[in-house]
This record gives sequence, structure tokens and C-alpha cells, in this order.
Amino acid sequence: MALESKTPLTVIEKKNLAELERKLEDLKKVAEKTFYEMGCALAEIRDNRYYRETHDTFEHYCQERWGFERNYANKIIRSSEVVDNLGTTVPKNISERAVRPLTKLPAERQKEVFQTAIETAPNGKLTGRHVETTIEQMNQSGQEFLSKFTVEHTEAQERASNAMAYVDFALVQLESINDDDPLALDALMKVMNWIVTRARKIDELQKKKRRQR
Repeated sequence: MALESKTPLTVIEKKNLAELERKLEDLKKVAEKTFYEMGCALAEIRDNRYYRETHDTFEHYCQERWGFERNYANKIIRSSEVVDNLGTTVPKNISERAVRPLTKLPAERQKEVFQTAIETAPNGKLTGRHVETTIEQMNQSGQEFLSKFTVEHTEAQERASNAMAYVDFALVQLESINDDDPLALDALMKVMNWIVTRARKIDELQKKKRRQR
């Protein structure tokens, strides 16, 4: 990580930093239960670079001022961002460890996975391991669906390809019939009747689909 130049804080910035650090001192004592507030405070210090007067980087600030291990502060910040994204569906007593697996997911998937994890949590207790298991199961279900769809789509393509081959063969046979053949007209009428009947079925099916939309 590139070092940043140390620059003085304004009077207002120093006041904000002092308030945030007092808050973090209190929250650190019960970090697991108050990770959301810690994450918000750390994010404000990071985003406004309130650490810049005494430290070259946010990481160094967290290590020296709070004794956080490498990237721990960023994990807390990301988990608090997940809570913001989930909104009011988050239980008040949820732990940071239970939220952390969701930080690896796109924001639009976090709510779906979290809701499923809540509904299936053993004895109503949500743990990080259960959230991880939920993600694995939902990913597997998605892969199975995609695999099934791919197989069905491939089979449909094969059927269509075979049908076209039969059509080409039928056209060749029709072309081989002499115009003065007594059965020529009957063969053509049979093909035309099939085309009309098939076209009506397709038209009815498409109209039905449009009505259901």
C-alpha cells in the first residue's frame, strides 16, 4: 500500500476524530455485538482521512491506535455495509461473523441469501457457518438448474436439427415427383394441409402466451 503524506487536521476534523475515537474505545469492549457501529465509525475515519496527521495509511492507524490485525478494520467496515444493504431485516443481536460471508456476494444477492439463511437457521440461531452453507447450497442449486437447462436446450437444438434434415429430405422427394404424376397433387395437398394445421397451432400458442403476460 502506498504511503500518504501526513497533513494537519482542521479544528473541526480533530473534534470529529476525537468523538469517533471515544466511541470506538467504548465499542471495542463489546466489539462482536457492536460491530455495525464500529464499522460506521471506522469508515468515516477512513473516508475522510482523519488519520492523516499521525499516520501514513489507514491500515497503520488501525494497527497502532487500535491493535487491529491486518485488514480486520476493513472486514468490519464491509460487514457494516452489508447491514446497511439488508436494512430492517437484520436482527439486533446478529454477530459480525454471521454477516461476513455475505460481503463476498453482490449487493443484489445478499438479501436473498440472508433471508434464506434466517428461515433455515437451526433453532433460529444464525451463525457464520450456516450462512456459508446456505451460500454453497444456493450456488449448487443454481449450477444444477443451469446444467439442466443446458442439457434441455442442447436436446431441443438436436431435435430441431433433425427436423430440418427430414424437411430437406422431404423437399428433395417432392421435387423428384414428375408434374404429370397422378399422385403429385395429392402429395402437395398433404404437405399444405400439414403446414396450415401446424401454423394454426403455433399461432394459438403464441396468442395464449401473450395473454398470460
